[in-house]
Amino acid sequence: MKKQFLVENINGITRVELLYKYTGNNEYKTKVMYQVGEFWKTELEIKDNPVIYKYVLNDFIRLNDCFANEYIKEDNDEVFSVYNSEDDIAYMEEGANLLPIHIKNNIIQKSNKIYEQLCSISISNYVKRYNVTEAGVATKNIIKAADKNVFILGKDKLIALYIDINNFKGIHSVTVFWHQPDGKIYRIEEKAIGDKNNKEMNAQVCFFIEMNWDKGLFYKNTWSYSVLIDGKMVRREYFVVKDSVKQSVYGYNSYFNAYS
Repeated sequence: MKKQFLVENINGITRVELLYKYTGNNEYKTKVMYQVGEFWKTELEIKDNPVIYKYVLNDFIRLNDCFANEYIKEDNDEVFSVYNSEDDIAYMEEGANLLPIHIKNNIIQKSNKIYEQLCSISISNYVKRYNVTEAGVATKNIIKAADKNVFILGKDKLIALYIDINNFKGIHSVTVFWHQPDGKIYRIEEKAIGDKNNKEMNAQVCFFIEMNWDKGLFYKNTWSYSVLIDGKMVRREYFVVKDSVKQSVYGYNSYFNAYS
């Protein structure tokens, strides 16, 4: 039996591969995916044992399948998607969108995707404070300050993204892309939330970058960050990094009027 794997195209993506293995195998394999319209597609021969997989975009961006019914943690705590031959996904076209219908044992299942829920996201200035223990070891505490969208080099130490996700079950992944003002990706980071227990949970995750740059040009002006849950983008917002309070920022008002 062949199974179709499909991922939505993202602007700037020129290559997508399916990274996969069958349960019981230790080594992952890759299969090139081909772009068809707004999606990248490939097919895989499915055996009786489940397939553990992830999508690799432009050779370094690793994302889960937001259409998957289950996710697991591998040995390094990285979250992967799971396809079981008892499950299937039919894709229904609705306008320009492709909507998944989850089927298990020939019965349509109700969707339980956490990215369909509203999650609380705020960006803040965090201050590092070091406490020295009796053993002489310095421990770092990160104290949250006020929410903000303008950061000043030398005055602010960290730019932190604080995400609350409530009322979900199982294991999931939260990924954050930080984009520099020139559009290049500054950092990508993924964190796992949840566990195998089928109980409703709440989670809070924090992603941050330290403002320890030397003076230069690449960091000044308007940055953006993208938040993805299980490979599905749920939020994109903007913030500004400046050298001083008086520095004017090109595009600041238009960005925040459009995305506030």
